[in-house]
Amino acid sequence: MNYGRNMAAARINAGFTQRGAAKFYIVRYKEDGKKYLVVNEDEAERAKEVYRLYLSGLGEMSIGERLGQSQSWVRYILGQANILAGFVEINRRGEREYIKAKGSHPAIISEETANMVMAEFARRKSTRRPSKRNQYIYSGVGFCVGCNCGMSVDRITDRDKVYHYLICHKCRAMRVPFAAIEKAIAEWVDDLCNGGNEKLIEQVEVVDDPTPELQAELQKVNRAKSRLIDLYTQDLIEVAEYRKRLLEFGVKEAELTTRVDNWQQAQQQTQQNREHVLTVVDILRNINDALSTAELNMLYRSVLRVNCGPGKKLTVQLLS
Repeated sequence: MNYGRNMAAARINAGFTQRGAAKFYIVRYKEDGKKYLVVNEDEAERAKEVYRLYLSGLGEMSIGERLGQSQSWVRYILGQANILAGFVEINRRGEREYIKAKGSHPAIISEETANMVMAEFARRKSTRRPSKRNQYIYSGVGFCVGCNCGMSVDRITDRDKVYHYLICHKCRAMRVPFAAIEKAIAEWVDDLCNGGNEKLIEQVEVVDDPTPELQAELQKVNRAKSRLIDLYTQDLIEVAEYRKRLLEFGVKEAELTTRVDNWQQAQQQTQQNREHVLTVVDILRNINDALSTAELNMLYRSVLRVNCGPGKKLTVQLLS
């Protein structure tokens, strides 16, 4: 624990503050050559203004517009609150969890201000609206074959009606309504549940077992290697020739063993693929109306992809 704190403090003193906070400090040198940090007043004032505006109730985007900066810049400043209060964050544990320790660099804001900023940030994070990523049932499912890229959701409002599409923003020509996607997936699921899964299982690559032939070759190599050893022990072969041929046998033996291992791994993968097909079919067969749009979207994204080809022809592909 002390070692981690000392290492973090050493990085601060060297002018390389954690997570990019070095812009708030300027490196100076003592007479003995040792480095120390002083506050970069211009950057410090901007950081203080961000914290003041944030605690007054303004949002990240509004603060950025007022200061002529981007929202990401404002969020970056907010994330430096503990460091600018004179602390270092060390020994990361889990997801974004840090141990806070007192640093040796000068503080720009008070610890109280930093705590208020972090608490406000956590409060606002808990009240933010969820991402729209899973709000549309077919978001992230479509794939434009011609452009080799994913498709995104687009909406068109006509009076009191809203129409949803998947559109390729690269070519703009591929625009497919949700209704067509729904029909393609429904037909594909019906086909799977009515025996189409057998076709998918048959498509899983099956390679004939080469093990007997490979084992026979291995036995030949071993017999030849034994004869070579006998010749060497009876002084009937030169050392150089013996070593050369022994190396060749070793290479051949390793090659055959690798081929056997590769086939066994391929067999395991084939069995896993077959089980995957059966599992997906069982899941799709038992889909019920109780699932939310977000849950259906996550399900579709994890098991299938809708390929949009020339003429807006739709084909559904099972993901491995």
